Amino acid sequence: MRLKASKRSLGIFIIAITVCALFTGNISAQTDSAILASARKNGLDMSNWFLAQNPNMSTGYPQSCSFYGVCIFSEAIKDTSLVNAVDRRYRAYIAGGNTPAVGNVDMNVHGIVPFELYRQSNPKYAPFLTYGTRMADDEFSTAHLRPDSLSTYSRFWVDDMYMIGSLQTQAYKSTNTARYINNAARTLFRYIDSLQQPNGLFYHCPALGANWYWGRGNGWAASSMTELLLAIPAAHPLRAQIMSAYMQQMWALARCQDSSGMWHQLLDDKTTFIESSCTGMFVFALATGVDQGWLTADSFKVAAKKGWMALAGYFDPVNGLRNVCIGLSASSDRTVYTQHQQQTGDSHGTAGFIWAATAMARWLGKPLVQIGSDHPGCKLTESPKVGVDNRIFDCKGRIIHGDAKNFRNKNSRITKGVYFRNGKRFAETME
Repeated sequence: MRLKASKRSLGIFIIAITVCALFTGNISAQTDSAILASARKNGLDMSNWFLAQNPNMSTGYPQSCSFYGVCIFSEAIKDTSLVNAVDRRYRAYIAGGNTPAVGNVDMNVHGIVPFELYRQSNPKYAPFLTYGTRMADDEFSTAHLRPDSLSTYSRFWVDDMYMIGSLQTQAYKSTNTARYINNAARTLFRYIDSLQQPNGLFYHCPALGANWYWGRGNGWAASSMTELLLAIPAAHPLRAQIMSAYMQQMWALARCQDSSGMWHQLLDDKTTFIESSCTGMFVFALATGVDQGWLTADSFKVAAKKGWMALAGYFDPVNGLRNVCIGLSASSDRTVYTQHQQQTGDSHGTAGFIWAATAMARWLGKPLVQIGSDHPGCKLTESPKVGVDNRIFDCKGRIIHGDAKNFRNKNSRITKGVYFRNGKRFAETME
């Protein structure tokens, strides 16, 4: 297995320089509180619009990804009415004697919905776990396990990174069973090796001659890596490689972003149409990376905020999201992508929009940490936003390390001074 490391390193270096030149200053006069308010309102409006459009449980992959989005958005804004609405639909679905179909990646990804409902249900509702596990286990059952430990469902279309990877990741989150995260990590690693190019972007499906940087295809890749990195143990042997691939793609996406804040149908061609579904997925990946401390450059914060505010302008709560590329099959014909139909309210755009709102709410909605006010020289113009985690900040509010256990690591930006964790003084005169 290979990751084309040398070519990628050169490519990412060039991209990094370009991005730093492209993004300077603030995106606009919009404050973080205004952007947060936009994410909360528009995410809520989109969730309610989608629920109204889908009064019953649907197992199609665009609907499944959207139901999942409603659940995680509900948790992010602490509004249980949304997840409860999905919960009621699913219990009625089960009570009606329905069983989700299995048989390909687009069917099986539906498992992320019962898994998320199980994770949030209190007390735990066992049928949710049963339904999710059935779909996750089908993919890597004896009948579908390849000699290389991948699933026979693996087509090496970039879409599969989410369909397989996120289902297995959700199974791990619900059961804490290592084989599920191993399935996800191995699958993503192999897809990265086969589909990611030296510039950080992903081809749609090289086996079919679809050597195009399709927007939503890259959105599936970005979202799957983001979901896995949120869950995978720090010591997992493939985490570093997947994080590297994620970082390379994020630099590339920042470079490809349109001046309006949106992204295009083909990411390397700004003459192709503005596309909403991929924009939502990219905002989800970027905002999550900033929130988690994976992406520290200011350009990523700008890209995420600018992307969200632009995307919100394409949504209205009556008709849904504009400029959504409808379902598209991999093709060697470039015009299939450039001349493909766009629709308003197409279900392929709903999930990414709600995911983006979720990530922005998680990031900008965390409580302000007031630090350094009682120490000479420690005054902040803008306090960092953190939750209950182990990140460490200096007195200027800069993240200097992601894990308190490794605080003394010589590679960290640590000098003598005052350091804070969760808003409390962590140590003084560390070096």
